[in-house]
Amino acid sequence: MRDIQVATRPVLVPSRATALDRLTRAICVVTTSADGTPHAATIDSCTAVSAEPALVLISLTNGSTMLDFIERAGTFAVSVLAFDQEPLARRFASRSRGLAFTQFAGVDVSIGPWTKAPLLHGCLAWFECELHSTVAAGDHQLVIGSVLEGSVGHGGPALMRQDRSYCRAAL
Repeated sequence: MRDIQVATRPVLVPSRATALDRLTRAICVVTTSADGTPHAATIDSCTAVSAEPALVLISLTNGSTMLDFIERAGTFAVSVLAFDQEPLARRFASRSRGLAFTQFAGVDVSIGPWTKAPLLHGCLAWFECELHSTVAAGDHQLVIGSVLEGSVGHGGPALMRQDRSYCRAAL
């Protein structure tokens, strides 16, 4: 039997934030229509919570305007971005994109029949959701939506984020 060798020098451990950045996440754009005015934001935290009933979860920063808009509207939509849609991810993540209708100028969208929220064209999938609940979690709110309708677009790789950079999902 061989002896197990234990490393005697310390292993350098990255900071918690750097370690969290190593998680690979799908990039989505969340939209809503509060008081008839559309709003959007890029997110990198969206996951299925339950198949029956169908629930999805997104995470939004405490005090964000998008969180306020979703709570006012009671509904939201999620567009799952394809790899070639990085410009849309950057656009809806930018603070200089404008507000309301201005931020959608030149962007191909359809209006969701259930939520009246913009659905971005060319995406891998879309979800229209009714606000189910919110849960405080540190500096974020977990927003859980009951899926009213879901649809699938073209196939292909998803736009992902890892180590603070956009990347392509392997197929």
